[in-house]
Amino acid sequence: MRQILLLALFCVIVGKLFHFAVFEDAFITFRCAENFADGHGLNFNPGERVESSTAFFFALLIGLAKRFLYFDPLGTALLLNVLGFLFILFALAARTTRRKDAAGPAALATAGFWWAATQPALWVYLHSGLEAVFFAALAFGGFLAVERCVERGRSAWPAGLALGVAAIVRMEAVVFAGLAIGLVSAYGPRARRWKNAILAGGFFVAIFAPVLAWRWHYFGRPFPISYYVKLDGGSPALAARGLEYLATWFVACPVAAATVGLTANYFRRCAELKPRLRIGFIWLLTQLAVAVYLGGDYMPYSRFLLPAVPLVAWLMADVAPLWLQRANERRPASATWRKILAIGAIVASQVWTLFYPPHFTLFLQEGAYLALYRPMAEALHRLIPDRRTTLFTLAAGVTPYYSKLRTYDALGIADPVIAHRQAALGRGLAGHEKFDPRRILDIKPDLILCQVFPKKFPIKNLPYYRTDPKTGEQVLVDPLGGEHALSVLKSEPALNSFVQELEGLVDLYRDPEFRAQYTLLRLRDRSSLALFFVREGAGPQIRIAFTPTNIEFE
Repeated sequence: MRQILLLALFCVIVGKLFHFAVFEDAFITFRCAENFADGHGLNFNPGERVESSTAFFFALLIGLAKRFLYFDPLGTALLLNVLGFLFILFALAARTTRRKDAAGPAALATAGFWWAATQPALWVYLHSGLEAVFFAALAFGGFLAVERCVERGRSAWPAGLALGVAAIVRMEAVVFAGLAIGLVSAYGPRARRWKNAILAGGFFVAIFAPVLAWRWHYFGRPFPISYYVKLDGGSPALAARGLEYLATWFVACPVAAATVGLTANYFRRCAELKPRLRIGFIWLLTQLAVAVYLGGDYMPYSRFLLPAVPLVAWLMADVAPLWLQRANERRPASATWRKILAIGAIVASQVWTLFYPPHFTLFLQEGAYLALYRPMAEALHRLIPDRRTTLFTLAAGVTPYYSKLRTYDALGIADPVIAHRQAALGRGLAGHEKFDPRRILDIKPDLILCQVFPKKFPIKNLPYYRTDPKTGEQVLVDPLGGEHALSVLKSEPALNSFVQELEGLVDLYRDPEFRAQYTLLRLRDRSSLALFFVREGAGPQIRIAFTPTNIEFE
């Protein structure tokens, strides 16, 4: 126990020393939680019933801690995730110590624990401010309750309890509640199968149904607004993107891929496979299928597959010794050599997972974004004291949270009109496919956040398009004056969504109605070069926070 507590403390210290970023999307939940603490409900903007936070119960706990204990939202989120991390480690440690095998296989059975304990994704999301680790612990707790029901004949009500709480954190836990009922019915003790199924289902419904009914009544819709932004209007392309997301996870986590492959092989070949491995593998496959259905995510280290990490580690406690036994039957080798090989494989896998280029780049971008936008948003909060001022942004996290202004975003997280518009999903960046900057002309906000650059960034102009006179091809001119062929940019999947968003913005900037209503100005902030479009009719208390700029836009 002491070692696990020290490991969790070490994880927190490392995150603070190396400045692990709080992710942009976490501030959406923090803003809703602070509004709740201030008596405005779990809403993004006071007086507007919009469920912008995906994690209802997580946001509620943060709001309660803020209101009654005066806890900082970032600290509460970290505490909840640390508690989830500790639960996962204690459960995996107990799983390992229950083994009664010989020294070699038993020692190898600890590989799963150490793989999960040092998993970069868990460490990163522990500090991210998101509910990912907390939710993973609740879902894993539901699975463990099912496993105890099947293996030891225990009651199944704890599974319904854990998954009920998980479902009011993130609604995909409803799938696992149905799976839990099916597994205890199929594999549980014969004399109590129906009783256990009823208990599990009853506890789940008792927790989830009242909360769902209240949310539906209060917000007017059964799902968080992010569901409509990311999934409503989905297509086969959404599942295709989800399969690509899953393949990327397997590439980034080779130990997980190997464990899934070995388990599938034993599942197919061993009729005498223990029930706990059968239900564990079925649960894991369901988790992977849910991630595919959701169409993946744009965040680093595969957030939607984080609940699969403790499941893979749990399976490794049986699969790794079984693999060792089969390997020794084919080619005997010393236990010491096998252990060295296992340790080396885990270390190499974790290093590869951490520095896997696409994920590591996104991770660094989250930190850079926070470092650039937070000072600007805090300056906006100081310079504009009137909280009724309306702001329009691309992203709905850092800037709205620290500026405290009434905010609407171009992605639909704070605006149901954008969230519910029809769009073909699955071909662009997850959560960004209903991007609609022309909504500005309907809302007519006082401020529009255009772009934030580092203070000494030698910007010449806002991005615009022109036609190359030699080739007749459309060319993007970036803020430094560099030119990029539009066809080349669109051929890169990672840049295609960015280019489409930029096209929408450029089209808006050229609109005569927009040009007549807004002027490009610079925020009076020494920490960065923050450009805003300010409405012509904005009051002097708003315009005094800005200064003219010589930057042009086409």
